[in-house]
Amino acid sequence: MNVYVNFFLRGGQSAAKDRKCAIYAEIHVEQTKATAFSTKLKVPPAYWMVSRNRTGIKPSTSDLPVSKSYPFSETLNEKLIAIKQFIIAAARDLELMDIEVSADRVKAQFFNPRPAIQTVNFLDVLDELRSVLGKKRKGSTMLTYRTRRNNIHEFLSANRLDSMKIHEFQYHDFEMLQAWMIDQRVTCKKSKTQVRRWGTNTINKHLTLINKVLNYGVNKKYLQYNPIGELGLEYEDTKPPQYLLPEARQRIANCELTTLEKERDVAVFLMHTGLSYTDYITLEEDHVLRLPSGEPFIKKPRDKSEIYSIVPLMHEAHAVIAKYGGICHLPRPDISDLNKALKMLGEVAKSPYSLSTSTFRETFSSMMENEFMVPDRLLMFMMGHTNPRQLRNYSRVMPARILHELRKHDIVIPFNLAAFESLFKAS
Repeated sequence: MNVYVNFFLRGGQSAAKDRKCAIYAEIHVEQTKATAFSTKLKVPPAYWMVSRNRTGIKPSTSDLPVSKSYPFSETLNEKLIAIKQFIIAAARDLELMDIEVSADRVKAQFFNPRPAIQTVNFLDVLDELRSVLGKKRKGSTMLTYRTRRNNIHEFLSANRLDSMKIHEFQYHDFEMLQAWMIDQRVTCKKSKTQVRRWGTNTINKHLTLINKVLNYGVNKKYLQYNPIGELGLEYEDTKPPQYLLPEARQRIANCELTTLEKERDVAVFLMHTGLSYTDYITLEEDHVLRLPSGEPFIKKPRDKSEIYSIVPLMHEAHAVIAKYGGICHLPRPDISDLNKALKMLGEVAKSPYSLSTSTFRETFSSMMENEFMVPDRLLMFMMGHTNPRQLRNYSRVMPARILHELRKHDIVIPFNLAAFESLFKAS
């Protein structure tokens, strides 16, 4: 993109009387119509350098169009240089935002100056946004925003940008953050090797938060425009749900290490209720109800969305409640301590996956779908979802479920079902 600025004088009668003439700027962008505007600066034409040795009112080709012999030449030239730099920078920012660059659009940027509020720190605006979002979202969600905020602060500190104002944030700062997060490494405890600190999807969530902060800043008039524009981020494919099969679940339940007893019981309870850990630690006696037939079930609004989860209380989960004398006495370890213990529990029980609370939620969903053939609509209510598509993030469909669906509908199947079933059994 080729952008350049010409300055010229306007006012023939004033020039004839040797009075000051207005200085105009003319913006030229390739393949678009040029546009001119007044810089609100004036100079006598006798001091206007059209070329190296000539004066007049025509466009100047000089980098310093006001002659040094004029008493205020230094101030005027500095202002003209600043105007030229602003125009070129504005055109570049429009291009980075994938907005078509034209002389009129660049001119509009010049006449929509940055607001007077230019002393707001970037991190302060981020915290302000978090405060606004916190009124609409649950605390568990806001914890992730706090973590991302701390990581962004770490980046700014590492680059001595702690005091950066929001209007100073540019596209190259966005790229620097992305490169910095990609380069960060930590030592894997198992392999003792250096691995990436953050995955691609996690990095993208940080970049999206940056974009949200800038858009919020525009709405609050802390800056003129968002220098980022469309993100166009590429995400990694989501990992398939982790489904602990009956044998793996039994090995976890049979773990006899007393140091892991409470964590094992939490794991068993979560595997047989599908509750997230946030919903588990806020579970109360009032959330357990009974059907007219006497069967107990859990009905609890999810802490994340306030949508109800309605879960039948299976024997294994009921046994854990009975062991501790009621829901109010269930163990509720700190999540960081629980995660450490679950890693050890997974090693002892020879789990095919590294155990986590999300693994138990995914196991419950997959178990309901594949072992008990629970229909999607019912499973959606159990998991506290409003859309069946959300189940795909938690449940893995196995061959047994496919065969069940084929038999259930009593339709003519255009292939040998028996052979198909034996193929599944072999796999």
